Amino acid sequence: MNYIKVKNKRELLQLLAKPSYKKVNSFILAGGTDLIVSMEHFGLDPDLLVDAKGIKSLSGIGKSGNRVRIGSFTTVTELLHSDLIAEAAPLLREAAAAFAADQIRNRSTIGGNICNASPAGDLIPPLYALEAKLKLESSKGSRTLSIENFFKGPGKTVLKPNEILSEISFSAVPSDRYALFYKLGQRESMAIAVVSIATVFDLEKEKYENVRIGLGAVAPTVIRAYRTEKFLEGKVASEEIAEEAGKIASEESSPISDVRGSAEYRRLMIERLTKELLLNRK
Repeated sequence: MNYIKVKNKRELLQLLAKPSYKKVNSFILAGGTDLIVSMEHFGLDPDLLVDAKGIKSLSGIGKSGNRVRIGSFTTVTELLHSDLIAEAAPLLREAAAAFAADQIRNRSTIGGNICNASPAGDLIPPLYALEAKLKLESSKGSRTLSIENFFKGPGKTVLKPNEILSEISFSAVPSDRYALFYKLGQRESMAIAVVSIATVFDLEKEKYENVRIGLGAVAPTVIRAYRTEKFLEGKVASEEIAEEAGKIASEESSPISDVRGSAEYRRLMIERLTKELLLNRK
């Protein structure tokens, strides 16, 4: 295996643009928490490993107007301890708090969690509910797309060989909106999600408005619960309405059965957790 360490974003993009790079089985190392495990335990054998973790311009959390911007190399620990994230996107902070353990959070990046394209990725449902945009860059320029349009299936994205995910952005959540996240795992820490749910909504005169719901680990990719959102719009908050919303969210999911839980169990948990978040609003 060949190894190259790049110094900055420009050098990285120039490397990715080379025809010779496209011909080899290459991977970019940022945090490496998934990549190294795949190499050591699952037979992944790259021809080329590009060490990019020292590129500081791809890290950081900032705000421009009402828009929060996060560099793709920003670690989960940085998300967890950011006052800006706690204020502008509390559901993303909750997802960071539920993410593995300290050692993993210190290395894992938000961009890596997204690009790994796992339907159980902890940070992805909150970004769906936040209607996040992703900035993809190459040596030829950049393009921006909705996070929902980034995924093609488990482990598959629209990212081209010469592109990197450089930035994640979303509008800050107003302080009077509810922004909630819950992850159900087989244990309290170091567990892959059995199901996860993230939601953002207003309660105007006790009526649900501007509802956004992201569901994780219940389909080939994280999904938006559009039917549930539409059902809730303008409805007066009540146990009956929340219960019906939970049933619709369960119907929107298409989970599989695996070692962490059956499809039936996942549907039941989505039903109950949707109701719980809509009513308790903690």
